[in-house]
Amino acid sequence: MKEALYEIASLRNSSEPIPDETTILYFRHTLDEYDLAEDILKQVNAHLAEVCSPRVPPGDQY
Repeated sequence: MKEALYEIASLRNSSEPIPDETTILYFRHTLDEYDLAEDILKQVNAHLAEVCSPRVPPGDQY
């Protein structure tokens, strides 16, 4: 898993260490334990939709 994360350029170039598999699994289990995964995913998706959506002026169509 750590090798897969290392493939992400932003993590590879970061000065922060990449978390090991135990840390990632602990985080996942904590999300499951408190039933937070779905809520967090919805918030991340909403943020990405806002940040990444194309800005089309009113009246303009593709």
